[in-house]
Amino acid sequence: MATSARVHAASKAHAAPTVRATSRHGPGALLVRAVALLLIGAIPVAFSAQVDPARLVASRDEEAAIARALASGMTVTDFTNYDDRAIERSLATLRPVPKVLVLGSSRMQPLAASAFPGATFANAAMQGGTLDDMLAVYALYDVDGRRPRQVVLGIDPWTQSYRAAAGWGTLVDERATMLRRIGVPASPWRDRVTLETALLKRLASPEYFRLSVFSFRRHGAGGITWRSTDLARSAEKSKRPDGSVVWADVPRDAAGALAARYAAEALSGDARFARLDARASGHPDLLERFVRYLRGQGVEVTLLLAPYPPDVYDAFSRLPGHSVAAVEADLRAMSARSGASLLGSYDPKPSGMTTRDFFDESHLRPEALARLLVR
Repeated sequence: MATSARVHAASKAHAAPTVRATSRHGPGALLVRAVALLLIGAIPVAFSAQVDPARLVASRDEEAAIARALASGMTVTDFTNYDDRAIERSLATLRPVPKVLVLGSSRMQPLAASAFPGATFANAAMQGGTLDDMLAVYALYDVDGRRPRQVVLGIDPWTQSYRAAAGWGTLVDERATMLRRIGVPASPWRDRVTLETALLKRLASPEYFRLSVFSFRRHGAGGITWRSTDLARSAEKSKRPDGSVVWADVPRDAAGALAARYAAEALSGDARFARLDARASGHPDLLERFVRYLRGQGVEVTLLLAPYPPDVYDAFSRLPGHSVAAVEADLRAMSARSGASLLGSYDPKPSGMTTRDFFDESHLRPEALARLLVR
């Protein structure tokens, strides 16, 4: 009996640690670990959201303030980290009704009112602007009493084919409105879900965290803050009241090396040129529909093809797939069908452009852009 008692006591002594070990691996402990891991993983996302260098989740109050400053006649500098689309949405109702409205990407932004003497002018081109942006921004003006008499569409080789992930999210309702007006079904609710999903993915990405860390180290938690000024030029790009953009002082010989490097090293990996034959699903003629709609409203339409530096244009011929030259031929045929004017060419030779006419590998200086408009 004594031996049996000792065996029973020993087995109880050995059982206790087993119970404690099991408790450390029970459902409650696993839940605690999972929550702890989630919290640790959320720290970089929370940091990115707090710094938010690209203003993915920030309110658009600052953009509205920028629009008010521009409407009051001030120039705004350090504006490039702010949402161009939100600025234009606020500014469209504050500025005088434009006789001439420019739409397009940043390649059109240097075009200033001086290219249209005597005309009320607004440049509503966007950084990274796509066809979706053109449709959305024009909807802001497509009301009685605010329609321009002339619209200049800056058409890039990738305007019809490239779709940015979320650039036009600020103007999703306006885009849907214009699509319906040109006869294309649109669902702003579905688009908004898609864009918000893409935005959250970017916010949670390691790349955005690295960008946030860089911005925090260089500019602090507040980031770069816009300023209003009466100076025409500053150390950063500046937006004029007419919407055109003044670049910082760039030497005349700077574009040569930049264009050569882009042509040799970066062009082949530029996603905008990857599928120049692509179109929005089911709508291969979206640009032509838009042009015909404008023409039907009595608006004069000019398609403006800004050239590229010689090195870059020559490199286009080495890209696989649909060529830039074929895109231009298609645009010329479309302009003839729709009654729109077409000025310029992606090829710099017809207009006599050299690298000294460019800021970099793709952006023309304002005086060079204006020369393209001389018929």
